[in-house]
Amino acid sequence: MEKLVSVFSHAKAIVEDVLKSQGMRPEEISLYFYWKEIVGEEYSQIFSVDKIETVETTHAGSKIRLHVMAAKGVNTVELSYHVHQIKTSIHSYFGFEFIDEVKIKAHRKKHPSFGKV
Repeated sequence: MEKLVSVFSHAKAIVEDVLKSQGMRPEEISLYFYWKEIVGEEYSQIFSVDKIETVETTHAGSKIRLHVMAAKGVNTVELSYHVHQIKTSIHSYFGFEFIDEVKIKAHRKKHPSFGKV
């Protein structure tokens, strides 16, 4: 078991280095790796990080938009009421206002003809 934990820790460090080399900020990497710790058990079961994007760069700085994917079968309209709490949890974790906007995406369904020949 100890060797398995060591392998996972090493693999995580490699992935982090690759993401940093691709220009990803440490906060963005943390959102992917520590989502459950950042937003809590309940929200981590309902939402997952889909992508993080810079939507606007001005002299005042960049605006960051977080796209989250809702779990299958969950009403995204109802979930929109939880956006403020998600942002608050993220800002609390990092100690500053990192995310400017959160967009909720519905769980993607496979097209009915997917995989058929």
